[in-house]
Amino acid sequence: EMCIRDSYRLGGDEFVIIISKPESVFKMYDIGTNIVRSLAEPMDFNGDVIYSTASIGIETYSKHTSHVKHLLRNADQALYKSKRNGRNQLCFFDSLMLSQYLERKEMISDLHKAIEKNEFFICYQPIVEMKNQEITKAEALIRWEHPTKGLISPVDFIPLAEETGLIVEISNWVFQEVIRQIKRWRLKYKSNLQIKINTSPLLYLNDGALLKDWVALLYQNEIPPQAIGIEITENILMDNLIEVSSVIDFLRRENIQISIDDFGTGYSSCLLY
Repeated sequence: EMCIRDSYRLGGDEFVIIISKPESVFKMYDIGTNIVRSLAEPMDFNGDVIYSTASIGIETYSKHTSHVKHLLRNADQALYKSKRNGRNQLCFFDSLMLSQYLERKEMISDLHKAIEKNEFFICYQPIVEMKNQEITKAEALIRWEHPTKGLISPVDFIPLAEETGLIVEISNWVFQEVIRQIKRWRLKYKSNLQIKINTSPLLYLNDGALLKDWVALLYQNEIPPQAIGIEITENILMDNLIEVSSVIDFLRRENIQISIDDFGTGYSSCLLY
């Protein structure tokens, strides 16, 4: 069944479909639903069955969005919402999405400046040994003090940092701050203190080249690898099992402790039901 007569490739796996004088918004919804349903059907490719899905964002022409650039921008934001909501569906653009888009654009711009302006700082959450009530470990938690917006939650800026790739630069900054701190605290307070660092999926790309640079920095600063712990979420582990496993093997051979963070919130939570 043909859902459309023609489309224009925007780049990569994104396409633009222009519907001239649709009968109604409901008609646009029906066309979009038919596209999603059609692409979800299994396809035979040289004897192999392939499954695919589509996420669709829809914007309608009006006197407020008559410019092509605005139409594409709004449709792209609706597409982003569709993907965020679980993919394989369609979403319409609305005024709230425009507000969210502008806020998101501004935050990304501010994130680019945050490191050079020294707006990040680290809070250390102590981990207490229950047997003797001693602090043996701590977790490094990044915080962002925006000059005009105040304290911004990591829940708001970390996903954007990962999406834009800025998380790599931010993680490097965190690591350098942590090794400076752990060196001082080990000398002054506790010689076997360990600080844990949360890691992003992007740090495991390219065979974990960045994490391997971290290990080299530890040796250069005469800090034993046991002083640092790496935290990884179970979703990172399961979504990128082959690539992540080889990096984890390297870190363990270097005597860096690996911990699974947010355990029970992803794949393993499914096993509880």
